[in-house]
Amino acid sequence: MTNNNPTAKSDRPPFKRVWFWVTIGISFVFSIIGFVLMFKALLAIDEIPDKTIDSGFTIDDYYDDEDDDEDDKYNSTIYSIGETARVGDLSITVNSITRNFSTGNRFDTPDDGMEYVKVNLTIANNSKNRADYSPFDFELENGDGDIHDYATSLQDDHLGSGSLAADGRKTGSLVFEVPAKDTRLTLHYDDYSYGEASFKLY
Repeated sequence: MTNNNPTAKSDRPPFKRVWFWVTIGISFVFSIIGFVLMFKALLAIDEIPDKTIDSGFTIDDYYDDEDDDEDDKYNSTIYSIGETARVGDLSITVNSITRNFSTGNRFDTPDDGMEYVKVNLTIANNSKNRADYSPFDFELENGDGDIHDYATSLQDDHLGSGSLAADGRKTGSLVFEVPAKDTRLTLHYDDYSYGEASFKLY
């Protein structure tokens, strides 16, 4: 039986069709764009070490300064009892120390072989702006280089934390637990903003 409506079937190869060349053209354009973007990214990476901010500070300098800060920590001028250290907007003076201090609370005593040392100090705000202070800005280093945070806050004149108004001042004390009869004690102050100062307590 003869089919009078045969389905038309093209024998033209793909490369002779319009859609084939359109697809090739689009792929070529995207390839060029991708190559250009990759080339620009590689150039940008190569230029990073040479870029500086207005001060001339480079990326390498940033890491070098971090190392220097760690090396210089607590290596500034060492002050004595009665001397005043100027740290940023604050002035700090160690007034006195009390060895073998007792809080008067039988439940708050140092461990065996240890003693409480009370450090009385005055903090003054030299600026016209409010300045914060905290007992956590202070640490006590013993003769073996072991550094201690304050041990108790039960003394009546605990320094506490707060803010000083312009030209304000606060006198208070911090108690540290150190090896008994250790005479090589150094108080360190560091607020991580203005700088640090150290006081020898012997």
